[in-house]
Amino acid sequence: MRLVVHNKREKKVYQVPLAEFKEGKWLSEIPTSDLVEIIWKNGFLTVSDAKIRKVDSEVGGTKDE
Repeated sequence: MRLVVHNKREKKVYQVPLAEFKEGKWLSEIPTSDLVEIIWKNGFLTVSDAKIRKVDSEVGGTKDE
């Protein structure tokens, strides 16, 4: 088994009422990332961002020796 990607998650939780959520002021808290995840549930906004720390660059699972 090989480790292909190792990432680090950063998670922030905000209490946002529905009216404030609809206004969109929370958009300024969203990081510019391809791996961002946004969840709003029961008045809580969760913003999770992942940063890739290590990527295995080996192609096809074979190495030239």
